[in-house]
Amino acid sequence: MRLKNALRSDIQFQFRQGLYLLYILVTAVYIIVLQKLPGGEVRQYLAALTIYTDPAIVGFFFIGGIVMLEKQQGVLDCLAVTPLSPAEYLFSKAISFGMLSLFATVVIVFAAVGAEGNLLLLLISVGVSSVCFTFFGFLAAGSCRTVNQYFVRAVPMMLAAILPCFSIIGFPFSWLFRALPSVAGLHLAIGAFRGIDPLNALADMLVLAAWTVLLFFAALRVYDKGVLGGQGE
Repeated sequence: MRLKNALRSDIQFQFRQGLYLLYILVTAVYIIVLQKLPGGEVRQYLAALTIYTDPAIVGFFFIGGIVMLEKQQGVLDCLAVTPLSPAEYLFSKAISFGMLSLFATVVIVFAAVGAEGNLLLLLISVGVSSVCFTFFGFLAAGSCRTVNQYFVRAVPMMLAAILPCFSIIGFPFSWLFRALPSVAGLHLAIGAFRGIDPLNALADMLVLAAWTVLLFFAALRVYDKGVLGGQGE
């Protein structure tokens, strides 16, 4: 019940801050651009890249702003004395961003690409990646006191996650980067359109799941130190 109420509050808070309106506009732009591209393989690859570089990691982009707003408005101070546990707080954030990611993915696919590829595999890739990157983003935002401090911390973290994705073009030992969540998720997203071996898909899912669990516990530690410990005041 507490998680359900927290999720409803998070969605309402995000809506009031204009996040949903902003994301509707961004999604509409993606659809228009993808519709102008030639069909076939080109559109499939670009659709996978578009979906993965935005809807799949939307949590990382917005969690920082949401957390900083909650700190400025005293929301986190209030949560520290409520029955809501740190785990429920983090799950509520991850689920709310995950729902937004999945909705945007479905709209983009059917509006710009059509019913091509494996939609279930794509949704798994986007959904798990969204949760994973929401926890990752909280690592950057949880103990920050100012927006500037957050950006100083978040930009190199985001680059560290995104740059390894260039390994999909192939170079010596590029397979090692498949152990990173961003690369594993991108391979799944591309595989959803282009096809992927079931064993490779399973390996990518296990990588994403392992990183999600690891980052969840890391985010819990940041919450304990940055929120309950008072460092975010």
